[in-house]
Amino acid sequence: MKNFSWPTHDYFKLHKDIVSRKDDPDLRSRINSIDTLIESSFERYIQCFHSNSLKNLKPDHRFDAYKQDLLSLYSYRSKIITFIREELKQKQYQTIRSTCQYCTLSEAKQLDHILPKTDYPNFIVHALNLFPCCAVCNAKKSYLSSKDGSDFLNLYLDYLPKVQYLFINIKQIDIDYFDFDFFICNRNGVCSSLYNRIESHYFKLGLLTRFKLKSIEYLSEFESSIRTACISRSLDLVVKEYLLCVQENYKNYGYNHWKFILQYELLNNEAYLERFSS
Repeated sequence: MKNFSWPTHDYFKLHKDIVSRKDDPDLRSRINSIDTLIESSFERYIQCFHSNSLKNLKPDHRFDAYKQDLLSLYSYRSKIITFIREELKQKQYQTIRSTCQYCTLSEAKQLDHILPKTDYPNFIVHALNLFPCCAVCNAKKSYLSSKDGSDFLNLYLDYLPKVQYLFINIKQIDIDYFDFDFFICNRNGVCSSLYNRIESHYFKLGLLTRFKLKSIEYLSEFESSIRTACISRSLDLVVKEYLLCVQENYKNYGYNHWKFILQYELLNNEAYLERFSS
């Protein structure tokens, strides 16, 4: 999980461009009639965004009569939204461009509305209110989100600490079977307000269970790569090489990426490494 660089545009102009592309002239007229309100709300969003205080934005009931019109502006595959998506993608590190950073498990094929579109239809196409994510995270977040979105990390603004808070317990069940469970813990002193949001984000999106299920799928691939490497090099050397890669991948993918936490703990587990010594 890593922070994203946010899109930089004339956000209200993008809104106007989307409105201008609607075929229905009556729809365009109705939405254009509230330009002053929309522009003012956009400016307020930007202020709260840059002070990381979006929780201070409350639903504006002046938009209730226009809710369905405003909601109709959003289409994931529309030209302007596609432009925003592509610009967002190009601003990120290559290693994370296409992966949902809410979970780091699946491809980001949707856009999450940071402030829920149902309660904030005026921000339905505000570029700063859109964040790439996967279908699973988007569905869970939409179902569980509080009205101000503060139950979840805002990965534009909540700067992730470069310390570990995701951990794993590895248990040997028998000679050929190891079980493990992910957990989060604030043993490295993350700011309490940020850690509380991390904890809420992980639990509400079911990430610990999802990490475990993905790890079970990945484990055979990991073991095969170690066995292949051991054909030409000693196990000790292979372990050292992998551990160096893990440290490098923390920088590229985030310090709490499930895959590299798993790799690190397995490579430091003597009972597990005995599988490769024969």
